[in-house]
Amino acid sequence: MRLIWGSSQAKTERVQKLRIEYWEKVKHIDPEDLVFIDEMGVLLGLTRTHARSDRGSRVYDFKPYYRGAKVSVIGGISLKKVLAVMTLNGSMDGNAYKVFTLTFFASTIMGWCSSCDG
Repeated sequence: MRLIWGSSQAKTERVQKLRIEYWEKVKHIDPEDLVFIDEMGVLLGLTRTHARSDRGSRVYDFKPYYRGAKVSVIGGISLKKVLAVMTLNGSMDGNAYKVFTLTFFASTIMGWCSSCDG
């Protein structure tokens, strides 16, 4: 089996071997037991780049220099549902991630996962 990817490192024999070894380890995991954690940032001060006006008239608008606040969103999802979500003002850091995993995610995942120990 040979996998082909876009980066130059992905094409090396070493990385190809590691990928195959990884897939051998995880191929028996039930997809229903998979959980994905992802984080994103949202800028609240975005402005439109296009506008409409009456035919023959020009649109004028104020475009602020300050772009507004940033909100970070982190969540854990399974194939069937959202398991946990947390939002915070500003950027995600190690402490915020710890709060998410210990406060929001851990209690939800232990009740959800059929094959989890504990």
